Amino acid sequence: MTQQTLWFSQKEEKAYFQIRGKGSYKNACVFKDTTQDILNQGVVNLTIDFDPCTGLDSTFLGVLAGLALQTRQLNLQLSLVNLQNRNLELIRNMGLDSLIVIPSSPSDTSNFPPLEPIQGEEATKPETTQTMLDAHETLIKIKESNREQFQEVVDYLHRSAKKQKNQKKQPSTATT
Repeated sequence: MTQQTLWFSQKEEKAYFQIRGKGSYKNACVFKDTTQDILNQGVVNLTIDFDPCTGLDSTFLGVLAGLALQTRQLNLQLSLVNLQNRNLELIRNMGLDSLIVIPSSPSDTSNFPPLEPIQGEEATKPETTQTMLDAHETLIKIKESNREQFQEVVDYLHRSAKKQKNQKKQPSTATT
Protein backbone atom coordinates (compact mmCIF):
# COMPACT_ATOMS: atom_id res chain seq x y z
CA MET A 1 0.00 0.00 0.00
CA THR A 2 1.32 3.43 -0.97
CA GLN A 3 1.68 6.08 1.69
CA GLN A 4 -0.71 8.98 1.17
CA THR A 5 1.25 12.20 0.55
CA LEU A 6 -1.40 14.93 0.44
CA TRP A 7 -3.61 15.60 3.47
CA PHE A 8 -6.36 18.18 3.80
CA SER A 9 -8.97 19.66 6.09
CA GLN A 10 -11.29 22.62 5.89
CA LYS A 11 -13.02 24.73 8.48
CA GLU A 12 -15.35 27.39 7.15
CA GLU A 13 -13.32 29.63 4.82
CA LYS A 14 -9.95 28.18 5.82
CA ALA A 15 -8.25 25.23 4.16
CA TYR A 16 -5.28 23.33 5.54
CA PHE A 17 -2.94 21.08 3.58
CA GLN A 18 -0.06 18.96 4.71
CA ILE A 19 2.51 17.30 2.50
CA ARG A 20 3.82 14.06 3.97
CA GLY A 21 6.64 12.76 1.86
CA LYS A 22 7.57 14.28 -1.48
CA GLY A 23 5.57 16.83 -3.45
CA SER A 24 6.19 15.79 -7.04
CA TYR A 25 4.77 15.52 -10.53
CA LYS A 26 3.08 12.32 -9.36
CA ASN A 27 0.75 14.19 -7.00
CA ALA A 28 0.84 17.70 -8.48
CA CYS A 29 -2.32 17.18 -10.59
CA VAL A 30 -4.35 16.02 -7.59
CA PHE A 31 -3.03 18.93 -5.52
CA LYS A 32 -3.83 21.42 -8.29
CA ASP A 33 -7.35 20.02 -8.79
CA THR A 34 -8.06 20.01 -5.04
CA THR A 35 -6.90 23.58 -4.57
CA GLN A 36 -9.03 24.70 -7.53
CA ASP A 37 -12.07 22.96 -6.06
CA ILE A 38 -11.67 24.63 -2.68
CA LEU A 39 -11.07 28.05 -4.22
CA ASN A 40 -14.30 27.58 -6.17
CA GLN A 41 -16.04 26.85 -2.84
CA GLY A 42 -15.07 30.26 -1.46
CA VAL A 43 -12.04 29.46 0.68
CA VAL A 44 -10.13 32.67 1.40
CA ASN A 45 -7.24 31.37 3.50
CA LEU A 46 -4.99 28.46 2.55
CA THR A 47 -2.22 27.13 4.77
CA ILE A 48 0.19 24.45 3.61
CA ASP A 49 2.27 22.67 6.25
CA PHE A 50 5.63 21.37 5.07
CA ASP A 51 6.81 19.93 8.38
CA PRO A 52 6.68 16.28 7.24
CA CYS A 53 7.61 17.12 3.60
CA THR A 54 10.76 15.32 2.48
CA GLY A 55 11.22 17.13 -0.82
CA LEU A 56 9.73 19.08 -3.70
CA ASP A 57 10.32 18.70 -7.40
CA SER A 58 10.09 21.51 -9.94
CA THR A 59 6.60 20.50 -11.12
CA PHE A 60 5.16 20.71 -7.62
CA LEU A 61 7.00 24.02 -7.08
CA GLY A 62 5.50 25.34 -10.32
CA VAL A 63 1.99 24.29 -9.25
CA LEU A 64 2.59 26.12 -5.95
CA ALA A 65 3.73 29.17 -7.92
CA GLY A 66 0.56 29.05 -10.03
CA LEU A 67 -1.53 28.79 -6.88
CA ALA A 68 0.36 31.75 -5.39
CA LEU A 69 -0.30 33.87 -8.47
CA GLN A 70 -3.96 32.92 -8.44
CA THR A 71 -4.48 33.62 -4.73
CA ARG A 72 -2.67 36.94 -5.10
CA GLN A 73 -4.90 37.93 -8.02
CA LEU A 74 -8.01 36.98 -6.02
CA ASN A 75 -6.67 38.77 -2.91
CA LEU A 76 -6.68 35.54 -0.86
CA GLN A 77 -4.18 34.44 1.78
CA LEU A 78 -1.70 31.63 1.05
CA SER A 79 0.79 30.66 3.76
CA LEU A 80 3.51 28.05 3.64
CA VAL A 81 4.41 26.99 7.17
CA ASN A 82 7.18 24.92 8.70
CA LEU A 83 9.41 25.21 5.66
CA GLN A 84 12.90 24.12 6.56
CA ASN A 85 16.28 23.40 5.07
CA ARG A 86 16.19 22.23 1.46
CA ASN A 87 12.47 22.93 0.89
CA LEU A 88 12.87 26.53 2.07
CA GLU A 89 15.96 26.90 -0.11
CA LEU A 90 14.05 25.60 -3.16
CA ILE A 91 11.14 27.97 -2.52
CA ARG A 92 13.53 30.92 -2.30
CA ASN A 93 15.66 29.87 -5.29
CA MET A 94 12.60 29.58 -7.53
CA GLY A 95 11.30 33.01 -6.44
CA LEU A 96 8.16 31.85 -4.65
CA ASP A 97 9.10 33.72 -1.49
CA SER A 98 8.19 36.96 -3.28
CA LEU A 99 4.62 35.69 -3.78
CA ILE A 100 3.82 33.75 -0.62
CA VAL A 101 3.73 34.45 3.12
CA ILE A 102 6.40 32.30 4.77
CA PRO A 103 6.58 32.70 8.56
CA SER A 104 10.17 32.70 9.79
CA SER A 105 9.44 30.66 12.91
CA PRO A 106 7.80 27.24 13.17
CA SER A 107 4.01 27.34 13.18
CA ASP A 108 1.80 25.51 15.61
CA THR A 109 -0.50 23.31 13.55
CA SER A 110 -2.26 21.70 16.51
CA ASN A 111 -5.26 23.96 15.90
CA PHE A 112 -5.79 22.53 12.42
CA PRO A 113 -8.91 20.40 12.14
CA PRO A 114 -8.09 16.69 11.76
CA LEU A 115 -6.49 16.06 8.38
CA GLU A 116 -7.65 13.38 5.97
CA PRO A 117 -5.84 12.00 2.93
CA ILE A 118 -6.81 13.55 -0.38
CA GLN A 119 -8.37 10.91 -2.57
CA GLY A 120 -8.05 11.84 -6.20
CA GLU A 121 -8.07 10.06 -9.49
CA GLU A 122 -4.71 9.44 -11.05
CA ALA A 123 -4.07 11.92 -13.83
CA THR A 124 -3.80 10.75 -17.41
CA LYS A 125 -0.49 11.09 -19.22
CA PRO A 126 -1.69 14.13 -21.23
CA GLU A 127 -2.99 15.80 -18.02
CA THR A 128 0.31 15.17 -16.27
CA THR A 129 2.28 16.50 -19.24
CA GLN A 130 0.12 19.65 -19.40
CA THR A 131 0.46 20.21 -15.64
CA MET A 132 4.23 19.80 -15.88
CA LEU A 133 4.37 22.21 -18.82
CA ASP A 134 2.21 24.84 -17.09
CA ALA A 135 4.22 24.48 -13.87
CA HIS A 136 7.58 25.04 -15.54
CA GLU A 137 6.27 27.95 -17.62
CA THR A 138 4.99 29.50 -14.39
CA LEU A 139 8.40 29.15 -12.74
CA ILE A 140 9.93 31.02 -15.68
CA LYS A 141 7.19 33.65 -15.52
CA ILE A 142 7.77 34.46 -11.85
CA LYS A 143 11.56 34.60 -12.11
CA GLU A 144 13.28 35.09 -15.44
CA SER A 145 16.50 33.48 -14.19
CA ASN A 146 14.58 30.19 -13.97
CA ARG A 147 14.50 30.15 -17.80
CA GLU A 148 18.08 28.93 -18.01
CA GLN A 149 17.26 25.96 -15.79
CA PHE A 150 13.89 25.02 -17.29
CA GLN A 151 13.69 26.13 -20.94
CA GLU A 152 14.84 22.76 -22.28
CA VAL A 153 12.25 21.05 -20.06
CA VAL A 154 9.53 23.39 -21.38
CA ASP A 155 10.57 22.74 -24.99
CA TYR A 156 10.52 18.97 -24.40
CA LEU A 157 7.09 19.12 -22.71
CA HIS A 158 5.70 21.20 -25.59
CA ARG A 159 6.85 18.52 -28.03
CA SER A 160 5.44 15.74 -25.81
CA ALA A 161 2.07 17.48 -25.45
CA LYS A 162 1.87 18.00 -29.22
CA LYS A 163 2.80 14.36 -29.88
CA GLN A 164 0.18 13.12 -27.37
CA LYS A 165 -2.45 15.34 -28.98
CA ASN A 166 -1.60 14.03 -32.46
CA GLN A 167 -1.72 10.41 -31.25
CA LYS A 168 -5.15 11.03 -29.76
CA LYS A 169 -6.45 12.41 -33.07
CA GLN A 170 -5.30 9.42 -35.12
CA PRO A 171 -7.91 6.68 -35.40
CA SER A 172 -6.80 3.39 -34.03
CA THR A 173 -6.37 0.62 -36.54
CA ALA A 174 -7.65 -2.67 -35.26
CA THR A 175 -6.54 -5.87 -36.92
CA THR A 176 -8.72 -8.89 -37.04
